[in-house]
Amino acid sequence: MKNCAKILFFISLCLSVTGLNALGNTSANTWKTIDEQQINGVSAKLKIRQSPSLADRNWISLEFENKTGTSLMIENAYYTIDCKQFDKKGGKLIKQGKIASRSTSELLDKSLDSPFPMIELSPGNNVSSSYPSIVGALLLSVPEQKSSYVEAKLKLHLQLSGDRQFSIDWKELAFSFDWSRPEPTEFSKLYQQLNQLLENPVYSTLHHYELLALLSVSEISKGIEIKTLLKTLKKREGREDGRIAILYHLNDFFNKDSEVINYYTTLLKEKNQTALEELSLAPDIWDEQFLEPLLAQFQDADISQMHRIIDLLYLHQNSWIKSEGIATILSDLILYRFENIIYEEPASLDKYQLRTAALLIEMLGKTGNKEVIPIICPFLDEKQRILDSGLVLDTKSMELPRPMRVCDHALESLMRLRNTDLIKVYQKHKYKPPYENGEAEIIISRIRDNLIKELKKKGRACK
Repeated sequence: MKNCAKILFFISLCLSVTGLNALGNTSANTWKTIDEQQINGVSAKLKIRQSPSLADRNWISLEFENKTGTSLMIENAYYTIDCKQFDKKGGKLIKQGKIASRSTSELLDKSLDSPFPMIELSPGNNVSSSYPSIVGALLLSVPEQKSSYVEAKLKLHLQLSGDRQFSIDWKELAFSFDWSRPEPTEFSKLYQQLNQLLENPVYSTLHHYELLALLSVSEISKGIEIKTLLKTLKKREGREDGRIAILYHLNDFFNKDSEVINYYTTLLKEKNQTALEELSLAPDIWDEQFLEPLLAQFQDADISQMHRIIDLLYLHQNSWIKSEGIATILSDLILYRFENIIYEEPASLDKYQLRTAALLIEMLGKTGNKEVIPIICPFLDEKQRILDSGLVLDTKSMELPRPMRVCDHALESLMRLRNTDLIKVYQKHKYKPPYENGEAEIIISRIRDNLIKELKKKGRACK
């Protein structure tokens, strides 16, 4: 998995963290003010260190100084910092993305230490530095040459209320800076910092970002042994305590290593549910010896566990689909366990049973057993909605529109069983997100209805 995908996937998470010790800021790196605004007793500054690098934990800062003597409420706030990083010698674009994107309750560093939204600008200096510095360091990383050149743009809106309402705005503040490669002595400090982070889990998204930033640099992470990574992985349980960062690193660099394979084989034999989640998030970690414990789990699992196991097996279907009997074993277990639902006429099922039927249909479609096609087909006409609108309309980031109705599950399962590329089919039918909330459901349902009609018209739906 590429680092840019990881950044996009985790940028969208809500942050709530405590700061860690500095990586070792260089005293020579003095701060300079890029721009400053003042209004009604409040000043806003954008500041940056001279020639920062990954060794500087705090290198960019938005500072809001409240000189009024009383607290002001933050009515509305957001800022984004977009950047492009260039090779300083040839001018080649290296990468681009967001250094930061924050909103009202997440604006200030003190929000990171609090379980509650902080929407108050206290008297004195209020800072936003930890988040843009660490996420920015993850994006900019370590340039191959001694230094790189970065062009950036800040967009900021801060609406405050006290005696009266007023706002501070930077509509598009352009600035630039050099992003440097750490000195050799700083690399050793970063390696020590990485070891400390691995050894001491903290439930914090910035902890995850720091781990991700340091693990992604081979000069820093190459000395970390696999057994150390697995040991520290086992200490973690959440999604914001660095577990996912370590998992991504294992997936990228040690996905075929025998220690990693044996580690997960043992967990699967113990029916460890965390192992299912981690293997789903790390799709390159896979070995055929996982099949036996997964099938053993599947026999005794409840429906939600069955669903997780099927999803994992489907990720690696090419590795087992030609093995005699596996597809039949999976489908037979589903049909046997839920024969009182899946063999019934759809019209006789209540909405709760139809929800279960939709899940069963999805699982059957991922078994690879084409013999279940006649069992799925009657559900093509069942338009009972089984997914709430609020769960459907995030069509910006999904490659595929989520099934909303029972017939949608039946349609996609039939296409999977025929080895159809679902993404290409939806694109062919002009599925082009993002859509506005009001039109997403209408467009997606219309496309699926047309696909169902095509299946029936060609007489291939149930053959």
